[in-house]
Parts: sequence; structure tokens; C-alpha cells
Amino acid sequence: MALENHGLGGTRRRVAKPACAFCAAMSIALGACSAVPTATPVNPMVPSAPAAAPAVTPDPSFDWHGLLVVPFGSDRQTLQSSLHEVLFFHDDADADVKSEAEDCYTFASAPPRFIGRPTDHYFLCFHNDRLNRIQAVVTLPSETAPELFAQFCDAWPRDGRARSSGARKCEGGDGAAAFSARLEPAAEERETEFSIVVRPAAAPN
Repeated sequence: MALENHGLGGTRRRVAKPACAFCAAMSIALGACSAVPTATPVNPMVPSAPAAAPAVTPDPSFDWHGLLVVPFGSDRQTLQSSLHEVLFFHDDADADVKSEAEDCYTFASAPPRFIGRPTDHYFLCFHNDRLNRIQAVVTLPSETAPELFAQFCDAWPRDGRARSSGARKCEGGDGAAAFSARLEPAAEERETEFSIVVRPAAAPN
């Protein structure tokens, strides 16, 4: 503060002077410091989040759609040159396989793979010369068959969720086709057959 004199006998009054430059600079610096965010301390007792595991690409042969090498309804005559007729026997009490008035064939070339293996049996069955059922059988070691079967039923695949009806059977489908898969005893004691039947979705099981 400073005093100003306005003549002899005049009154004096106090006039405020500006703050010094040093004080102004300190004020700006303190304001800037208050704007800097405070770093969150790291607690060594709290584990950090684990890195995301890379996505696992499933074996494409676990997708039952790979068995549909030709569309349902295909005319047998157009495929005749690539097919061999087979005799297909089944249990009359079996609700999953109805071969009445069906003619069944297999490919002359290598059949498609299923659950990571070449199929032991692969049948294309026709009703009135139109494809209406596909069946495939893979023989597995009995000790690994349940695990592979569960892997298929749990992982199947992208269009829906398989409906499990027990440890040895599951079924499911999409808008165009439906499947029923099961484990069955094989001729050899230490082997198990993984059998799957695929039909058009509208066809009765």
C-alpha cells in the first residue's frame, strides 16, 4: 500500500498497488499443479487382470454341416455316376433310423471327415429318388469316445445349441436340417461307434 498527498492540509488516502510479479507467477504455478491428476497407487497385493486367451478355432469336422455334401432333395439320377448302392440294415425298434422305401448309397470317392476322422460308414438315402437322409458312423476307442462325443454336443456349432438327452445321445439342428447323434457299442469290445443321422428339419424323427 502507498500514501498519496493531495496538497497541504489535504486528506490522505491509501491506494492499492498491484501484486508483485513473483506472487502472480506462483499463483499460476499452484493452479497448474492442482489440475494435474493424481496417479492411482498400485497395490501389489491385488493381482492384475490376466490377458485374454486367444480364440481357439474348432476343428471344422466337428460341424455336422460338413456331412451335407449335397442338398436334401437332390435327384439320385444326377449323382448316380458317383454312388455305389449299399444294403442298409437297422433295428425296427430304432426311432432314429427309418429306411422304409429308401435306397441307400455311398460315395465311390473318399467320404467326408467327421470329428477329426474319416467316416467308417457314410450313407446317402433316397426316398422316391430324392435325398432325404444322411448317416455317418465313426469308430472310436472306447476310452476316448465319451469325451469326443461330449465335445461335439457341447461345441456344436454356430447356429444353435444341441439338446442333450443323456451322456450317449444328443440332438439339435438349424432352420433347414436336424441331427441326432449317439454312441453305440461296436463289434470290438474296446471300440465304440459314434453314429449321426441328419435329416431335413421338417422330416419326422
